[in-house]
Amino acid sequence: MTILIVIAVILLSLAAITSFKPAMPPALFAYAGVWILDFSGLIVPDRGLMIFWGIVTFLAVIIGVTVPMKRDKLSRGYTWIGIGSLLGMVAGLYVYPGAGIIVGTFVGALIGYMIFRRTIRKYRIKRRFFALFFNLATPAIISNCIVGVALQLILDASSVTLFTPLFS
Repeated sequence: MTILIVIAVILLSLAAITSFKPAMPPALFAYAGVWILDFSGLIVPDRGLMIFWGIVTFLAVIIGVTVPMKRDKLSRGYTWIGIGSLLGMVAGLYVYPGAGIIVGTFVGALIGYMIFRRTIRKYRIKRRFFALFFNLATPAIISNCIVGVALQLILDASSVTLFTPLFS
């Protein structure tokens, strides 16, 4: 059981780290980490929640594989978006656990993307705003949402309060 928890924590950490530079789909690591936490007995997520995140993970992998992109000029965008989505996830977990994780992750990724867009003006990117945001931010948003949900489930199961949410 303890080894499963260690493996799950490693996978969830790997998902958060690879959201900065998604060479491999980070959502797969996060989803596998949640399943291993479920097998360990530490958390008991709702099956509907697991099916939903499974479908979203599948879509994220498909998008990451099929969407062609010039990664040389845009690789710095992953870092900005990954940092923003991770910070947004932590803020969402603090402000309003549950839906705040998803909203915080999305808003954090959007802010990171806006910072990235201001730094790449010299490249004269021809893509439209939302198409580029969708291509760059989808892996980070989904993986960090799954990591946030797993963290929330762990905190709920262990009755440990790292901080008091503003709204609950």
